[in-house]
Amino acid sequence: MSPENNRLFDHLSRPNESLHLLRPVDLNLPQMRQELVDAGIDLTVSEKNRKSLEKSKFQSLKTGRGPAMVAVLGRDKAVALLSWCQQRSEGGPLLKKHGKITEGSQGRGLRQLSADLIQLLANSTPSQADLDTFCLRTNQRVRKGLLWENKSNDEAKDQIRAAFSGVPEAETTFSSIPSGSLADLWDFLIAK
Repeated sequence: MSPENNRLFDHLSRPNESLHLLRPVDLNLPQMRQELVDAGIDLTVSEKNRKSLEKSKFQSLKTGRGPAMVAVLGRDKAVALLSWCQQRSEGGPLLKKHGKITEGSQGRGLRQLSADLIQLLANSTPSQADLDTFCLRTNQRVRKGLLWENKSNDEAKDQIRAAFSGVPEAETTFSSIPSGSLADLWDFLIAK
């Protein structure tokens, strides 16, 4: 998806005139699958790993969505992904439960989104509902992250709310992603 100024998912990066919702039509699944395969990612997922991808959490490589991510990405890239997600999310919001910060919550949104992406692309025939759910969850993560980063900029918040006006508010525990990080995540995944 070169040239650089036309990266996949760049339209979700910052509050400006090009900011708009992710829609199923924005996803060229065959091309995206090919880019992942070219990067050495194995999208053939066993039934056991498909069930792993369907779980709700991706906190480690051994539990929840982790085993499937290791199977698809390979151990080295999966370990690097966890580290990258944490580093890319530094300075962002942390999950708090009962007033206490949850350990390991830095990068949670990017971890979940990476598993959402792999789950979608490992499915050779996703339904319209699968595409709609992926887009909704992604839009909620992006919206929440942009609003957090622009919490003191009313003009930017108005632009964000206008661009994402059709997106319902996510639950407070639903994790956001930093602005521009979806395009960066894609670049990380397709890097060889």
